[in-house]
Amino acid sequence: MQFLQFMNPSVNPGTEKEMDTASLKSIRMISLIGLVFEVAAAITFFISIKGKIDNDALISVVSISFSVILCIFSFYQSKLMLKEENILPRKFFVFKLIVYIAFTASAILFDYHNYKAGNQMVTFYIINLLMTSFVLFKPWFETALVICSYLAMFICLYIFDGAAHIQPIDFFVLALTSIATSAVRYHSMINISSNTVRLTEDNTVLEKTSKHDGLTGLLWKKTHKNQTAA
Repeated sequence: MQFLQFMNPSVNPGTEKEMDTASLKSIRMISLIGLVFEVAAAITFFISIKGKIDNDALISVVSISFSVILCIFSFYQSKLMLKEENILPRKFFVFKLIVYIAFTASAILFDYHNYKAGNQMVTFYIINLLMTSFVLFKPWFETALVICSYLAMFICLYIFDGAAHIQPIDFFVLALTSIATSAVRYHSMINISSNTVRLTEDNTVLEKTSKHDGLTGLLWKKTHKNQTAA
């Protein structure tokens, strides 16, 4: 029972909205940083190939272009959503899910190409860690996303060469680490967001109290004018 509550905790709407706002800010930050790195990678890549485009180079161009477009879209959309005051939770959820899937798919394709070329796979693990740490979903749903992500990566490698250069145990441990990280992060954000909401509400009450007469409920300025007139 406690495990089920841990994986699917109940969150009040105010706290959930604060957590969604934190996710949007994280997506905006990740997109901006990703865009800077992708542009730098594109410049370095085009300098290195010296104008010679073969099949491998074409795949790299497509991968980098997709990543740049994705970063621009995520940054711009998250910035727009942060400006909106009343957004349906479903809209938050759909946008976060699109970002998660798109970034993960991009990382899988990029590292699949690296694997085929005999290079190390790093991008997939980094992107997965960033998504699970900063794009907040309930632990049970995040667990499903992580399992699907790692399964998709493994299937791609297995189709290529039977995933001969992958240690299943290490792969499983990394997936389990991502799941644990996301769950701990989600629950810590519940506490942080709850405190933020409570503090905002307390400040609102204090501000109202400071501007109104406690006995009459009238604004202090208005009360002062009435007393002066009397």
